[in-house]
Amino acid sequence: MAPARREPDQTMALLNQRQLFEAVTNTCPDVLTRSVYQPMQLAQPLFKMPLQEKRELFVAALRGMLKDIGDGRSPAEVAYATDESGRLFSFGLQPMWEVREDKGQSRLVGLESLLALHTASWGVGIVVDVLDDLLDTDIDLYLQFKGLEVQAALDSLETFPSLPPISVNVRPSEWLLPEVQSLVLDATRRAPGRIVFELTEYTQDLHFKRLFGEQGSLSQRLTRTLLPVLRRMREAGVKLLADDLLPFSVYCFDGEASCRKGHRLIDHHATESSMMLSSEWSAVFHGVKISLDWVIHAMSLGKQTGAAFASVPIYAKNIKDNPGHVAAVTGKPVSDEGVETSSALRDLQKAARVELQAALQEVRRHRFDILPVLEATLLPAHIAEWGLEGAAKEQGGMFFEARFPPAWFFGQILSPPLAQRPKASSPKKGLPSTCTEG
Repeated sequence: MAPARREPDQTMALLNQRQLFEAVTNTCPDVLTRSVYQPMQLAQPLFKMPLQEKRELFVAALRGMLKDIGDGRSPAEVAYATDESGRLFSFGLQPMWEVREDKGQSRLVGLESLLALHTASWGVGIVVDVLDDLLDTDIDLYLQFKGLEVQAALDSLETFPSLPPISVNVRPSEWLLPEVQSLVLDATRRAPGRIVFELTEYTQDLHFKRLFGEQGSLSQRLTRTLLPVLRRMREAGVKLLADDLLPFSVYCFDGEASCRKGHRLIDHHATESSMMLSSEWSAVFHGVKISLDWVIHAMSLGKQTGAAFASVPIYAKNIKDNPGHVAAVTGKPVSDEGVETSSALRDLQKAARVELQAALQEVRRHRFDILPVLEATLLPAHIAEWGLEGAAKEQGGMFFEARFPPAWFFGQILSPPLAQRPKASSPKKGLPSTCTEG
């Protein structure tokens, strides 16, 4: 998407959370549940496809984008295109907002680079196995994927100097690869302080055992092998976040599938909260992000929370608070009896709340450079109750899981006396004239 041309009596400015929500929903009223990326025509839904078929579609999209860039198009224009209905995915930026009860005062303070599938919905879990398989079996192609993501972020930051920092996810195994280290350092030199790299929790790739060995607990192996690398990265000026913090004192598994397989979080989740907030680990990070699951349970978020929550699939379908999920993540059986089911959820919510209160106290004690990020949408009551006004970021905010190209975060500011308030971007300046149809 080409940057907007500035008119003589106009400037482009970042919209606050309320302004952007009004601008987007004016043309895309279903943005909370329907992706703005035009859907690809598929022979069958992705969830019915075997891994190999999904992988072929994913690789075709990746190679197509790389070719377009090789032919002279800019990385950001290619990677964030919403209207490429002939490919499986693009990238999108999910906003992080300054936590304010008044959304009109909530500034855009960060963006996370994420996948955006051309499938009419925001969910991307259905292709996580493709990424895993690509990393396991074709690391060169995987590195091209990661390089494209970073180059698109850098291109956006250079095109839009007023954009806040963009963060990119990096797995523990990736941090140990010389190619990734060079990519991170080069990106930091090109956009110092404006590109951020998140240590994610994923350790179940085939490279992890080779790179980290098998001696000792997960915590010991990470501390022995990864922590020195992150120290060097920080010393070289790299901005680092610890992503998806979860407390093992509350969570045993990350879902029913993991529980059935016996894949305990303590054996594979790299960003356990007490470890990330310990003195030695916290010293390498500029900030931390609190997992969506943890926030949902600690703040008792659900479809009963409000109309917006009830319309979003993760809440509408009780994905995080149904009896099966509660039993799985806690590792405790829950019967079908209504009283016991309610009690199990309340116990989980209470334990999550206690641990989150303690974790936020630790975060304040460490005085991180970057405000803590709560990866969820917060209500005014939560902001007041938890003392978060101006003291944290909420990822997604009023947009929940939605993500957009960089140009969408800007609007026209007309110089007085023409106007006193921002206007929604016109179609030429990023926002679509109509939304995609499912």
